[in-house]
Amino acid sequence: MATKTEQAPERSMPPDDDHSDVESLKAAALFHKALRMGRVEEKGIQPIPIEERTLTRFYNIFTIWASINSNILGITFGMLGPLVYGLSLRDSALIILFFCLFSTIGPAYLATFGPKTGMRQMIQARYSFGRYLVSIPVLLNLATLTGFMVIIFVVGGQCLSAVSSGHLSPDVGIVIIGILSLFISFCGFKVLHYYETYAFIPAIIAITIATGCGGSELSKQAPPAAPATAAAVLSFGMIVASYMIPWAAIASDLTTYFDPKSCVEHSISGSDRVHI
Repeated sequence: MATKTEQAPERSMPPDDDHSDVESLKAAALFHKALRMGRVEEKGIQPIPIEERTLTRFYNIFTIWASINSNILGITFGMLGPLVYGLSLRDSALIILFFCLFSTIGPAYLATFGPKTGMRQMIQARYSFGRYLVSIPVLLNLATLTGFMVIIFVVGGQCLSAVSSGHLSPDVGIVIIGILSLFISFCGFKVLHYYETYAFIPAIIAITIATGCGGSELSKQAPPAAPATAAAVLSFGMIVASYMIPWAAIASDLTTYFDPKSCVEHSISGSDRVHI
């Protein structure tokens, strides 16, 4: 009697691609949830929708610019007046004051375009220079900001080494400053504004204390070898302007979420300039 063997039907297994897609979707969902919990900004070059431009706390513009400029880099720029150009403390202070007031007009004005357009400064430049020529200001902006960052990282690393009495090397200090700055910058507009609201306070206190410790020696400065000349004044003034004018390349980046229906021009321009 012949027996007939029957084979059991094969069970269909879900393809590996479907399983990997599900895992990818779960990972992406968890990642976006973490971003939302941390208030990290997800938008890049896209314009901010008008319904999201609702901030009216214009004092945040003052505090963020105050924090950006309350650092040792500005002090090193100011030291060039007496050390390089032979200017007195009074002449150097007056040049810094008036050239800052003059050179911040442009950045303050450009900051008003943030609420109006909802776009970052270099994205706006594309409409002025065109699709291809915009590469020129973008590259110049990258070079300028890279130079600023290199200098401030080096100075910041040296400061950490100095306050640690040499237990921390300047190289390690540079890495620490760079990582902390990178982390904060990745968080975006909201976290940056919240951090900068208070960041300038300890910086101002530290600079004030340092000035007070050496205040008794300020009267012992060597008198300038000669009265201030036009060449020295203009040269040092251009150094001061070179510190302030490059901020125009990121001016509206810091105001894109503000309400365009409020007193934008008056409040934003005033806050940008008063931080000096």
